Amino acid sequence: MARNVPDMLFWRFVQAMGASPGFSVGGGVIGDIYPIERRGTAMGIYFAACLLGSALAPFVSGVISSYTSWRFMQVTLAGTGLLGFLLIALFYPETMHPGTRGIEKWRQKHGYGDERFTFVWLNPLRVVALLKSPNLLSVSVASFTILLCEYREFFVLLNTHCIS
Repeated sequence: MARNVPDMLFWRFVQAMGASPGFSVGGGVIGDIYPIERRGTAMGIYFAACLLGSALAPFVSGVISSYTSWRFMQVTLAGTGLLGFLLIALFYPETMHPGTRGIEKWRQKHGYGDERFTFVWLNPLRVVALLKSPNLLSVSVASFTILLCEYREFFVLLNTHCIS
């Protein structure tokens, strides 16, 4: 549907909004279904596969764009995204075990029943304290550097078209 580069960048942004939960939801599902002894291996394989896809995407899209247009690739991405959404919505089982979520544990600890709506202040920045660990800090910096270098070209392209 994009007629020019800014339109395409807008729709790519929309596409990224739909694709970005894959990392965290996939990690959460792995945390739900694997025992703690095997969880690290499963997470490593999962994230390696995700990052391998991002690493191979420029090569594959370059080959495809040699024989078709970039519009065809975007329509293909939209179709596969819709197909994936439908398959997940229809066939993906719930992996969360009742009583294991943090909010449920908090309610039990503080004497709240099964109330549907209870306001609880959860600090999303609390996980930043985990970076005190040298192991977690080094892995986080390495992952950040890989993703920064891999997606730098997108920001250069965006900057070039916004200036001109």
